Amino acid sequence: MPVKENYRRRGVGQLLIKVLEDWAKQHGYQKIWLSTGAVMEKAHAFYACMGYTQTESIVITEDPHMEGVLFEKKLDKAAIALVARRYAVSIRVV
Repeated sequence: MPVKENYRRRGVGQLLIKVLEDWAKQHGYQKIWLSTGAVMEKAHAFYACMGYTQTESIVITEDPHMEGVLFEKKLDKAAIALVARRYAVSIRVV
């Protein structure tokens, strides 16, 4: 989920993650997984601040030098019900 450099550190990434999480909760998902490059330490810190836990390292391409890192976040079941009630209409991601 890249954010254009001019818009970084302005809450855009946080908003995108929150919209994704609300959509996932509304649709009954209980977990979100994501991956990022192993060398992208700022992204790792961002996802950790958003409540994601690093789970493992992976090779994301055929090039063994291109390692990735998997993160996951478990979505609270009570929050899933709350979000479903909060939105009378579906969340649309455009």
